Amino acid sequence: MAESKVAGVFSSADEIIGKAADASSAESYIVVCRDSEEGDKLKEKTGLQVEMVKHSPSNDGPVFRNLATAFEPDGEEPALSSVLGRLSDLGLSDVDAREVLGYAEDGLLVLLKTN
Repeated sequence: MAESKVAGVFSSADEIIGKAADASSAESYIVVCRDSEEGDKLKEKTGLQVEMVKHSPSNDGPVFRNLATAFEPDGEEPALSSVLGRLSDLGLSDVDAREVLGYAEDGLLVLLKTN
């Protein structure tokens, strides 16, 4: 399995488009984002592979739910496990996958370089 590492965290597709123009091989980069509009723009203008992640805890008191399950080994939501599994399939460690998901959940775009 190829390993991936974070090459940069960006606030807009335009920043990545500029970086992709400088890159020698667009095939070796993957963009992880949450905003489908930004993802579509990147696909159209750069041809980069875009991995959409959309994990959103429900709005019914996520803080209390997280505190209630914080010490349970199987307290992770199935949707979260699915997203983390997809990121792991891209070659990220569990720690890196959680970091990348955090950036994406904050509306940022993460550029991954694959080996």
